[in-house]
Amino acid sequence: MSRSSKFVHEEGLCHELAGMHYEGLNKLQQALTSFQQAKTCYNKWGSQMKVSNMDEKIQNILYKTSSVNHEQVSIVRSKMI
Repeated sequence: MSRSSKFVHEEGLCHELAGMHYEGLNKLQQALTSFQQAKTCYNKWGSQMKVSNMDEKIQNILYKTSSVNHEQVSIVRSKMI
């Protein structure tokens, strides 16, 4: 609805809120996708502040996913020893 109505900032807000929801559920890939979509919308809207905010959220998710991967590798290595 937001897209067809040309309310791209509201579409961005929907994606941002979805990202926050997924992050709370620890569904990091879905959160990442939602934040990236929000960033695209905010960029189209012309809000550099919101784009920067989404960049921070995206970096946070990427950090979390890399930490999870390192932890999984450590667990596998410890079981191999």
